[in-house]
Amino acid sequence: MGKALYRKYRSKSFNDVIGQDHITTVLSNSLKNDSLSHAYLFTGPRGVGKTSVARILAKEANQISDDDGFYPDIVEIDAASNRRIDEIRDLREKVVIAPSQLRYKVYIIDEVHMLTREAFNALLKTLEEPPEHAIFILATTDYHKVPETIVSRCIRLSFRPISAEDTVKHLEAICKKEKISASKEALELIAEHSDGSFRDAISMLDQLSSINKPINNELVELMLGIPSRQAIQKIFEFAREGNVNEVLGEVEKLFFEGTTPSKLISEISRLVRESLMTDKPLINTDQSIELLDNLNKAYVYPDQRLGLEMALIKLANNNSEDVAPFVSEPKKTDVAKKPPKAEKKTVDPPADLRKPVSKSSDSQGSWQEVLAKLKKEKSTIYGIARMADVSIDGTELTLQFKFAFHYKQMSLEKNKGIILQAFKDVGPGITSVDVTLLSEDDENVAQESSTNPGKKNDVSSLSNIFGSVEVLES
Repeated sequence: MGKALYRKYRSKSFNDVIGQDHITTVLSNSLKNDSLSHAYLFTGPRGVGKTSVARILAKEANQISDDDGFYPDIVEIDAASNRRIDEIRDLREKVVIAPSQLRYKVYIIDEVHMLTREAFNALLKTLEEPPEHAIFILATTDYHKVPETIVSRCIRLSFRPISAEDTVKHLEAICKKEKISASKEALELIAEHSDGSFRDAISMLDQLSSINKPINNELVELMLGIPSRQAIQKIFEFAREGNVNEVLGEVEKLFFEGTTPSKLISEISRLVRESLMTDKPLINTDQSIELLDNLNKAYVYPDQRLGLEMALIKLANNNSEDVAPFVSEPKKTDVAKKPPKAEKKTVDPPADLRKPVSKSSDSQGSWQEVLAKLKKEKSTIYGIARMADVSIDGTELTLQFKFAFHYKQMSLEKNKGIILQAFKDVGPGITSVDVTLLSEDDENVAQESSTNPGKKNDVSSLSNIFGSVEVLES
């Protein structure tokens, strides 16, 4: 059976350790001066070399040159599966016994934060008064979960995430030794998505090398389910146009290609942050702050996909068309085209979308024409406008909403302007738009609910467009 690359290329000496010079320098000097501590606490993210450095320290302290040998005096304990007090009591009983072969008896306890409170209490006494022949090396990815009483009795060494540059150099060296064909751009993409973890980066390379094809960007995105930047930029292009259907369609395509909601949330957040540092941001600063906040909330949604789609729908609904697309060299074909002006003709909408309108039948016909126009050109505004009870008094249009969410959105001057312009395009001389909110105990609402119970079905229509959470907020 073949050996995984991350195990094959595990560091064997302090000179092999990359990106942790501040750690290896301290330990090397302690070995030279014979001033090793009885207890160390290694903290830091996963896959950056904590366990490897612990093993190197154990062998260097005992002056062992055989990297693959087994020594009973070097004991590794996985605290995740040996977290009870019984295991620690067993350790306390055996630690007092002198080493059988080596100078020091070294205990490496990985993921030490997983120990129970009782186990920590049992370990505390041993750390306080250890035998002279014992060295404890505790490693954890969750430093804040380790009791302060334990931390205070150890020398803490904090490991750093590996930089993308160091990761790429290491991957290039592995590719050369293993004769793996990979482009530098693909290795940079792997490093970017390893989040500073050497182990994760090497595992990704190992997975991709098993395909026996040259590794390029497209292969990395396909195999790891990473959405391409071009696809994400297309989502933002549709969002700037206020085209909700196309935004959700692009998201659907990415999910079909293997992207998970969490990865898409992460990639959109990453791209928005990067674009803010350029002179051509994807969206303006206020929209970026709102979107990043909504994407952060989407992580804790029971349905992450719903949270992601709601964040993008809100962005499309509050789109800004004055921000340049985030592309290095815009093409002439990328220039947004203005939609052709709608012809002044009557369009009969579906019967289930017709709203009761006071005043004359001419006013009702005009409103239906406006709805038909909005459906084609401003689908988001159409989704809100069709929920309104409409009345026209001369040149004044009044839109009454039952739900606060609809009222807040349509109260925006930008959205009222869109309604006003739509009326001007279809003919009637409407010069002002007023938006009001009906209270729940309003007598007219109660009467309408009793005489037209089917009207409540509009709530399900809203859920299809904005998500059920928005309805509940009203």
